[in-house]
Formats: sequence, structure tokens, C-alpha cells
Amino acid sequence: MTETDEKREKLILGLVKLPILLLVFVTLLKCAVAFAQEQNVDNKVGMVTIVYPEPDTRIEAARPMMAVDFSGMETAVDPSSVSLLVDRVDVTSNAEVTQWYVIYEPVTDLAAGEHNVVITAKDVEGKSLETIAWKFTIGGAKQDLFEKMVLYEKGLGEKDNTIGHLSLTSEYTHADYTSSPDYDVTEIMEKKEGMDQLLDLEISNMSAGRSVVGAFSRRTQAYTGRTLDELLIEYSDSNFTAQTGNFYLKMSDLTIVGTEMAGLKLDKNIGRWSLSLFSGRTQDPSTSGTFKQMTSGVSGTFAWDKSNRTSVTVLQGDEQSNSFYDRYSSPARDRIFSVLHEHRVTDDISMSFEVAANRRKVANDATDGEEAFKFKLSGKQNRFSGNFELYNIDKDYVPVGDGNNKYLSSNRDGFKGRGAYRAARWVTVGAEYEDYDSEDVTSEVSEIVRTKRGNAFVAIVTDPFKQISYRKSKLTNTTGIVSDSNSFNVLLLVPDASVFTRTSVRAGWTDSEYTSPIVVSDNTSYSFTLSTQYRTNLSMRLLFINMKTDDLTRNTSTENKKTGAYFDWTIDPDKYQLESSYENITKNGSSVDTQKQEVKTLFHITGHEFFDYSVGLDFVYYENRINPEYDFDQTTFKSGVEMRF
Repeated sequence: MTETDEKREKLILGLVKLPILLLVFVTLLKCAVAFAQEQNVDNKVGMVTIVYPEPDTRIEAARPMMAVDFSGMETAVDPSSVSLLVDRVDVTSNAEVTQWYVIYEPVTDLAAGEHNVVITAKDVEGKSLETIAWKFTIGGAKQDLFEKMVLYEKGLGEKDNTIGHLSLTSEYTHADYTSSPDYDVTEIMEKKEGMDQLLDLEISNMSAGRSVVGAFSRRTQAYTGRTLDELLIEYSDSNFTAQTGNFYLKMSDLTIVGTEMAGLKLDKNIGRWSLSLFSGRTQDPSTSGTFKQMTSGVSGTFAWDKSNRTSVTVLQGDEQSNSFYDRYSSPARDRIFSVLHEHRVTDDISMSFEVAANRRKVANDATDGEEAFKFKLSGKQNRFSGNFELYNIDKDYVPVGDGNNKYLSSNRDGFKGRGAYRAARWVTVGAEYEDYDSEDVTSEVSEIVRTKRGNAFVAIVTDPFKQISYRKSKLTNTTGIVSDSNSFNVLLLVPDASVFTRTSVRAGWTDSEYTSPIVVSDNTSYSFTLSTQYRTNLSMRLLFINMKTDDLTRNTSTENKKTGAYFDWTIDPDKYQLESSYENITKNGSSVDTQKQEVKTLFHITGHEFFDYSVGLDFVYYENRINPEYDFDQTTFKSGVEMRF
């Protein structure tokens, strides 16, 4: 590289960094404002299995196939309600979503380091699932943050290293439809008319055994058109970590079960002690997902030895008064005290025991004392692995959680166990069973309801891409609710042939019957996916999903079909890449007859070592054959730039 080229490159980097530094300064000023703002977020709950990558694990693959299994649910998941975020970016449109699983494979390599995954969804009855959130670390040739910090401390690393990534996208949406005083067509539009600015900014600096990471994200909420801003600044060294802005917080099963916090969290290690202080706005049970509750607390942990540690947590959560939501429920005040002891029996077996009390007060009522405890045992031995839980949670015991979902773990007295046994080299069998009593709070006379839920499976797995599994699930309770389902899934990796490589086939079938005092339904679904790569530059995926629900009580039937084709064409590895997709969604039945077609295209241009440009068009065609007043055509023009520095 000549001296002239070096000067030109430094000039370009300087021009790039100047507006970014100004943007960082502005977002820092917005931090205090963000804490005080209320934002709508998706309601969250459920019981699922995180298949891959497992939580808090380190992997080497730069494009990991992230998979979550819903087949253990009592009722099927509504695919249209699923939202998948990877590192705060919504990638749902690029994922394979069915009633029984979600699979996502990044189209580009993920950077080395820690990555976060968050999934929200509802079941077919409209009930929200608990937040499915976990993190994993990608290693590989690049050193992760911890390794770099070790090198810095030894004087072997770079003295100072600052890297960043900025993605700025502008979207202009226009729709053609017939206005009507009786029908508001814009209510069913996922994107609203007008101009949107989407922004992702990440900056990290590492030197002398410490790191500083900053991130800012601006998104537009689907259907509501509301703008959501999220800011995170994190400082970390070997003994201290500070987070401020928007982050996901989970403490324990009986304190903070998992919620997004807009506030501040400090973690300090002092010998055998570790101390956490946190304060900020969290989700609130009476507002279905707004930052209406102020939560503050402290948690201290003492490590007795390598096998035992005890944590004590004290927190308070105060719901703020709101003229709209107070019409449905009064603000509550929670005061929670928890003691958690964790013991590692062996390297493969661990147990924990947590007891907690909540002094809860609603409006001007007297303070109620509610208690809870939970015992957990998990581990593996030879070919067997499993876990067991024993719990008793009072009906008014309320931990901090997302929206109404923090009530879902309350009002239960029972146990559950789960186990798997590798019967042969390629064959694994397993089962799960839960039995609990709860008080029927909807009945005028207090009544104890007993619920039993179980499922069993057998799987033939020769490698991660060759699997055949069958699952049987059933739930019953004394109020007359029965859910019974059978599911069959196949995943096969087809041997490479000629110009086609990495070809895989996924197929699934499920039949479930649901009975309650007011509803009797039969649900059947099947799905098929074919993925392959043509030569080295064209990846393709074809998807078909069919779901049929027969409501035997009302004598109605509904059938939903989704057909999709997805392409990723690398025209020139160093310059041009094209992403395109087509989806056709139809809903037919006794009271619905709609069709939605969506075409998406995005063209990437690598203009420089530090710059990428993109331009794209999205088309949506919606037809309602029962109410034509809802018909609309929509076009979205997208342009964006990505900068690395």
C-alpha cells in the first residue's frame, strides 16, 4: 500500500468516526430519558427446550443453526405470533417457524464473542409464552473478550483496540387501499405508511484488562408503528461489571424470573463474595408489557468452597399508578426476600434449594405475606440425564417478570421430572411428567384443581443432521381440560450430489385433540422444508406448512397454509449479494378467507473494505374475500449502509 493510499484510508476512517462519535454522544444523553419512557413489548411465557446452541456454551461454528423445540407444549404455538431476535435484531422473517419448532441459520458469519437470543410467542389460544432467552459464545480463530483481557494484563496484547459497527436503514412504505368509516385497514398492516429509520450501532474498546461496550438500536414495532429505542453501555474488568440502558435481567426462579430492565446494574467481586445492585423500570403484570414497574434491589453471593454457594436477594417492586390501567387492576407493591443455596455434588450432578417471602400490598388493602420454595436436582450419569423439581408457590406470590406472565408460575404445589436415556448408540428415549395442585381463583367457591402433564419421546440420531423422533404428550386436570397430541419429526442430511451441497430435508406431522368445558377441537399440522446450496454461491430453502383446526363444539373448521421460497445469491464474493424471498399465506374456514403474498428483495454492495450498501423492495398483497374493504397493496423501499471501523 502506497503512502497516498494510507493517507486516503486514514481520511476515510476519520470521516466515518466523526458522525459516529457525535451519535454516541447524543444517545448517551438520551439514556436518562429512555429510563422514564414507557414502551410496549411483546408479552412472553412457556415451557420449551433450547436445542442448540445450549445456554452459556462456547461453540466454534460461525453460522450456528439456532433451534428451539415447542413439541412439549400442552397446546400448539401460533407461528404468526413468534418473534425471534438475535443480538437485538429481528430475524423472524429469515427463520423457519412452525407450531412445534423454530430454526434459524444466519446468512452471514457471526462475530466471535457473546451472542444473545430472545424468542417471544403465543399459543393457538392466544396465551403468551414465557420469554425464551439465552446466550452463547462463538470462539474460533478470533480470541474472545476474556482471552484478550488476559493478554492485555500480561502485556502481550494491543495497548488499545477500538472497533465498531454501524447499520443505518431508511424504509419508506406506501399502501393502496380503500378508506372506509367502518373498517380501519391500517390496523392489519404490519408496516405503517411513512418513513422509518432503523439503526444499530455497536462500539467496543478493550485495553489493559478492561472492556467498554456501547450499543444503540432503533426499531419500529410491527402493527402499532411505535418507535422503540434501546441503549446499552457496559463496562467490564476482572472484578467489576456495570450495565446501564436496556438489558435482560434474570436472578432466580423466585425473585426476578426474567425481564427487560431499563436502568442500571452493578456487579462486584470481592474475594469469595460477589455483590449485585440493580434499579430501573421493568415489566408490570397489569399492563401487558409496559415499563410501568420500578424495581430495585441487592443480591449477595458467598462461595463457601468450589461446591457450595449461598445467595441472598432483597428487592422491591412498585407499580406506578396509571389512569388507564388502574381501571382493570390496582397498583401493587412487592417486597421480596430470598435465600438460594446451590450445591454441586459431582462435576455432573448439581442441586439447589430456594425459599422466599413476598410482603405484597395492593392499593390500600392490608399487606399479605406469601411464601414460596423450590428444590431442583439435575445431572447426568453414564447414559442417563435428567432433572427434578419440587415446588410450593402461594397463589399471590408474585416474582418480577414480563407482563402478566409472572403470575403463571404462581399458585402451584407439585413436582416435575424429566429424563433421557441413551438406549443404544443411535437411540435415545425420554419422558417428562408434572403433577401439581392449584386453587381455582375464577370459581366463587375456592376449589383445588389437580393437573397432570406428561410426554414421552423416542429419537434416532446418527448425527446432528440425521434425526427421526416421535413424541406423545398429554395433559389432564380436574376441571375437564384434556390435551392429547402425537408428533413425528424427521431431519435428514442428503449426500452431496453434483453441484448441490449441504442439502437437508425436514418434515413434521402433529395431531392433537383439545377438550375443555366450552371447547372441543382437533388440530392437525404438517410441514416440509428443503434446504440446499447450488455450487458455492446460491443457497435456497423451500417451505410448506399446513395447519387445520376443527372446532367440534361450534362445528367450524379453519385451515392455514404457508408456502415460502428463500434465496441467498452471492453474485461476487467481494462485491455483490442478493437476498430474496416469496411467501404465500392463506387462511380458509367457516368465518375467514384471506390471502397474503409477500415478496422481498435486498441487494448488498461492498463498496469498500469498511462500507457496505444495500437497496431493496418489499411488496405485500392482501386480499380478504369475505370483507373486501380490508384489501390493500403495499410497497416498501429500503436503502441502507453498514460501516465497520
